[in-house]
Amino acid sequence: MELPFIEEKISENLFIRTFKQETDSGVLVFHRDFEERILESIEDTDCGFQLDNQLSIKISGKIFIAKGVYHRLIIGSCDLKIKLEKFRTTLY
Repeated sequence: MELPFIEEKISENLFIRTFKQETDSGVLVFHRDFEERILESIEDTDCGFQLDNQLSIKISGKIFIAKGVYHRLIIGSCDLKIKLEKFRTTLY
């Protein structure tokens, strides 16, 4: 499966991801990850972030995503470029 972003690895747990504005929203589905993460927009954006069973929020500042929690991105009117930091944990 082709990923809906372009990724640049900065270090072992730090990545820059770019999601193009024309990305089909059908591929940005709710999903969960195997590690805790912090995402932060690198540029001003009107893109959104949504946790399962919650309203979406505009991406602003740092957003903590707990391991195993369903979430998704919502692309707005421009490309989305984020810094993503992954934390390996042994919670479950």
